[in-house]
Amino acid sequence: MNVPGSTSHLAAEMFKQLAGLSFTVVPYKGGGLSMAAVMSGEVDFQFAEGLLAAPQIRGGRVRALAVTTPTPLAGFPGLPAMNGILPGLVADNWFAIYAPAGTPRDVVTAINRALKKALEASAVRALFEQESLAAVGSTPEELGAHLRREIDRYAEVIRKGNITPQ
Repeated sequence: MNVPGSTSHLAAEMFKQLAGLSFTVVPYKGGGLSMAAVMSGEVDFQFAEGLLAAPQIRGGRVRALAVTTPTPLAGFPGLPAMNGILPGLVADNWFAIYAPAGTPRDVVTAINRALKKALEASAVRALFEQESLAAVGSTPEELGAHLRREIDRYAEVIRKGNITPQ
């Protein structure tokens, strides 16, 4: 797997818990090293971010089995979502824009409006799809609620997996 505590690591732990499996999670110092371990046969499988895996999949160096996003991705046609196979297995990397605490509300609103407009642009959407990413815009309040849900969900995986800081 990737770096201990990464989304890839927690996805593997979630898989163990939901499927009732037992396997050794092998830590690596980064995604490239763990992907090389999969390609060489050093490890049997890996949960990897789409940006890391896509070139290897397209090049035929690894075989994708499923995606861990809530639903299938357009960038990986024919691949099922793990959530449909093993309900609850969603381990989605996502990015957000943050500003310092105390940033005036009108500035936050202006930035949010500009980002939403950019994410609606067909060129941006095409670029995201090419990289197997989904462009999702939300309000700062929706982001805060999503962040709290993600923290709670992963905290439960960490607790059940007895994962400690490295």
